[in-house]
Amino acid sequence: IKTVMMEPLWIDDRMISMNDYIEGPKIFLNKAEPFLGREAALNGISRDLREEYIMQTDAERDAAPVMFIKSVKRKYSGVAGLKIKIRSFWTTITVLRDFSVFTKIFTYLLRRFRPNQKTEYESLATSPDFGKKFVYFPLHYQPERNSSPQGGVFVDQILMAETLSVALPDGWLLYIKEHPTQWLFRGLDYFSYRFRGYYRALANLKNVRIVPIETSTRDLTERSEAVATITGTAGWEAILRRKPVLIFGYPWYRHAPGIFRIWGADSCKSAVDKIKNGFSVSEEDIIKYLQVLDKATFHGYIDFDGQKVSKLSPKENSVNLTRAILNQL
Repeated sequence: IKTVMMEPLWIDDRMISMNDYIEGPKIFLNKAEPFLGREAALNGISRDLREEYIMQTDAERDAAPVMFIKSVKRKYSGVAGLKIKIRSFWTTITVLRDFSVFTKIFTYLLRRFRPNQKTEYESLATSPDFGKKFVYFPLHYQPERNSSPQGGVFVDQILMAETLSVALPDGWLLYIKEHPTQWLFRGLDYFSYRFRGYYRALANLKNVRIVPIETSTRDLTERSEAVATITGTAGWEAILRRKPVLIFGYPWYRHAPGIFRIWGADSCKSAVDKIKNGFSVSEEDIIKYLQVLDKATFHGYIDFDGQKVSKLSPKENSVNLTRAILNQL
């Protein structure tokens, strides 16, 4: 049964459609227009993609977090986060007719002050040494479709770290940083994707270092030899900065220049060897890819986060989504 999938790019309200997340959208450089120079080529690209490229490549500007990350931080931290807790507590009091509210208070306090994901992570984190060669691996928020199903076996990010660890040359390090919303969404309690000892298992791997969560993503990307991700936005940002990317899953940008698709230890070592020997990505190829991407995508939204940034009315959005479905059919 033919299936139409919509995926947001998190570039303005731009989206792409496909039939199979394994094959992905067909975006290839041979469909680009002849390259007539940087300025002329950029001027031929839609404003949102052009601004995304300029923002990501401007050394003086730190790229803004993806919109949904900013939204989550606003909702689950500070006063807003406190309101959620108060509302939850008040609902418990008004609904329960027995004394279980006191049990909830007691168990909450126990959870609040016992060892948890954050305390384990912070006990292992050390500041990165930018004088060493390293690959940057930002962990994915889990559970989420970006790693399951789109990561295949590498939904197990410890397996991904092990694969990278054995592939790195002598003297290279793997810097790992937790996703900025992992603890906000899920809380600090251990669970199946972040069990007790999860971060320690990563830190115990040869040449692997856990870095503080507040470490600048731009610095880690810019100073790395490559970025490793399953399907994350960090990979897309690295591409625009002409940084090689090791992908372990099926992101929409998998056919972009500078991408190495990793299937296991052998393909990972082969990719890292090429990077070590001077592999580079040209600005011309990046801009040509943006030209093709411009034509292969459309404006629209399928969730509230997309709607917040979109200038489309609900009717205009419906028309664009319908047109995308018809094009796939």
